[in-house]
Amino acid sequence: MGEWVRSSVNSPLPPNAFLAGRHSDGSDMYVGRAIHEGDILPAKLIPRKRKAFISYDRLEHEITHYDVLVGQGYDWVASGDGLVPDDAVYTGRTSSGELLYVGRAVYKNTMTVGKVHPSNGCLFLSFDGEEISVESYEVLNKALRRITGGELYMRNSAIHHDLGQPTIAELIGRHSTSASFGQTTDQHRLFDNIDETH
Repeated sequence: MGEWVRSSVNSPLPPNAFLAGRHSDGSDMYVGRAIHEGDILPAKLIPRKRKAFISYDRLEHEITHYDVLVGQGYDWVASGDGLVPDDAVYTGRTSSGELLYVGRAVYKNTMTVGKVHPSNGCLFLSFDGEEISVESYEVLNKALRRITGGELYMRNSAIHHDLGQPTIAELIGRHSTSASFGQTTDQHRLFDNIDETH
């Protein structure tokens, strides 16, 4: 239903990248993820401007290397106060082990991608150099898919389980104690092992 593709601000947008929003100037915005200070964070990607950002510690941080979410098997679910649905898409964990989810909200006429941080009870957006907290937002959710001939639905995670593939929680758990997240080779190894969104 989707996967992460390694990219950078100087690379073309991967085919079938998931469109998440639009800047007030009309620029399309896509979902990414990046490692910063030991956290694997949702990122907002604006290819037309060759810019990408994450929010961290009350500031917006510009990044140059990231993974792009591709595929169209997703939808947005209204939520708030740090809550997420069961099939919410998450990018990874904080350095302390908490899951972070992909969210979006309108801020200053811009539909902006950010991180849902459950323990803080909000969505954090990066905007004009700052980290903005928003209590009402939408969460990126894996769409349920219809199985032929009936009303049976399966989750992508269940399909991976049936194939004997590890879940992202298992994969991230293996790396949650790594102290070298900031190094490019370690980042690539971590991203290589995380090939699901939930």
